[in-house]
Amino acid sequence: MAGQLYRVVFEGEILEGSQVQEVKRALAKLYNTREDQMERFFSRKRLAVKKDMDYETAMKYVKAFERAGAICRVEEIETHTGQEQPLMLEKETEEPIQQDDGIVCPKCQFEQAPSEECVRCGIIISKYSERFDAPESQTESRGIEEDYIAFIGDNADKYIPKFKKFNQGGVDNFAATWHWPAFFLGPWWLLYRKLHGWGSLAIVLDVIPGVNVLSKIGFALAGNYIYYKHAKDKIKELRRSRPSSDLAASLANIGGVHRWMVSLTVVVFILSLAGVAFIGYSELSAEKKIGKIAFYTDYDQGLDQAFEAGKPVMLVFSASWCGACKKMTRDVFSNDEVADASGQLVNIYIDVDKVDRELVQEYEIKSVPSVFFLDYSGETIIQVADKRSPEDFIENIDYMAQAHSHNQ
Repeated sequence: MAGQLYRVVFEGEILEGSQVQEVKRALAKLYNTREDQMERFFSRKRLAVKKDMDYETAMKYVKAFERAGAICRVEEIETHTGQEQPLMLEKETEEPIQQDDGIVCPKCQFEQAPSEECVRCGIIISKYSERFDAPESQTESRGIEEDYIAFIGDNADKYIPKFKKFNQGGVDNFAATWHWPAFFLGPWWLLYRKLHGWGSLAIVLDVIPGVNVLSKIGFALAGNYIYYKHAKDKIKELRRSRPSSDLAASLANIGGVHRWMVSLTVVVFILSLAGVAFIGYSELSAEKKIGKIAFYTDYDQGLDQAFEAGKPVMLVFSASWCGACKKMTRDVFSNDEVADASGQLVNIYIDVDKVDRELVQEYEIKSVPSVFFLDYSGETIIQVADKRSPEDFIENIDYMAQAHSHNQ
């Protein structure tokens, strides 16, 4: 019949496999209202969603409801009784869906029933249009940007352009951007920017071999987006709790940076360098100058070096309280010719008060100083008794170098 009108009726049915709560949430988005308002859809056995429209328009409503997971029926209107009224939500001044004609999403060009949100790409249509069409959107955009500037604080001018890449038309989308601080100082940068959860995770990942490299790259690529989402959520939460307040000071307080992290990072960096230097020094300190001769003070390390180099060993047992030891250092080990000759050997100097007693017992040390000349494998070749003049040492050193060196 020409001019036939129809109504769309909802009786509480949902599509198989759908969850009631999810359907309510989807319908709330469709009507741009609170989720609890959708209870009225399900509290009545029969509800006329919309009436007095042509069949094509009615089917657009049916399809929109199906996308939300709900089932509607289209009925012909035989007489206009006025008994059924379309659903009105909190805002009684106008109907939730304002047009009978369908609309086209300005972003993805999808044709659909009138609604605030595109059922395909998810943008908020009015906000998208305002952002790109309306002059007043510039004021709103400036307000949002000012919130971000207040929240970010230091270097806000560097973050704002990146943040704009993550939100186009009111919809958040991840985009990879490189962030050097997140790459080199991952955990420290995250904690500096008050991203405590992410910072804790980065610390854990940083100590796992192999994973730490991938973690650095991942945080470098996603660091800006992670910070954007953190800032957006915090600003939204604060705006919800105090919508009419000037929040610049509060945003600066909950955002900004932990300035003490700079000092902590510097301290950790210095301690790390000190640790590396200490380890290097410890390794070098295994050799100690006694007079003008470089001696290993670690017995095992000295023997390992002798074996590797194929050199004989001059082994000296001494003590800090020993007068004869001090005299030998002054008269022999400080002699230039002895020092030159000693370069042919690996020299080990043992303080009997600082070494394991088993070593002292192994060499049957009864008095100090005691001097031994060993071959490169550690076997004793000469034990010096009383002859401790520079000439005696040079003679023994030259003999050991000629007779017991082993070129490997």
